[in-house]
Amino acid sequence: DKDPKVAVLRSAVAAVFAQWTALSMAVENEWGGRDSRAKALALLERVTQGLLASEHVYVDDVEAVLDQALLDEFNVEAEDESPGQVAQVLCKLHGEAREGREETARELIERARQKREASWVSAPLPPGRERAGHSSDEDDGEEDDDDAMATDTGGEAASSAALLALQQAEAEHSQAPLVDDDGFQIVTRSRARKR
Repeated sequence: DKDPKVAVLRSAVAAVFAQWTALSMAVENEWGGRDSRAKALALLERVTQGLLASEHVYVDDVEAVLDQALLDEFNVEAEDESPGQVAQVLCKLHGEAREGREETARELIERARQKREASWVSAPLPPGRERAGHSSDEDDGEEDDDDAMATDTGGEAASSAALLALQQAEAEHSQAPLVDDDGFQIVTRSRARKR
């Protein structure tokens, strides 16, 4: 795992997850219970490992994993199509990494770094939330090298377009409530929170 290309891909995937509004809300609001952050970090690791281990990845498959995880772990049914948008960005990152390119990855890392606000991916756990023998430092190990790796953005129009589309779709979703054909507002949480 010392390969710099692996580290760049890991950091880029973490940046995508950190910017994913549906997952961020699920973590911040503990829709998956008290261990929502741990569940989200486990999903991040599972997806990252899948990308690293697979020669070919398909948007539909990645979307299905993300969709199912939101439902199973956080009781969230994503009606905003964000799992598909996130899956597209992840598959683009995977494809570029297989070709030895890092343009999109570095752009995502740099954009996340410029936000300068802690996300659920890198933020320490609030006091009293740490379990015995489990420190938040263990979760943050992957994020330590971001500043060193994010020196050039290598901007590419296609990667900007993919990220912009993801951000615009999430912004539209967060600004306007979803309304069904009968005029009722759609609630994205599908069941009561697990305790």
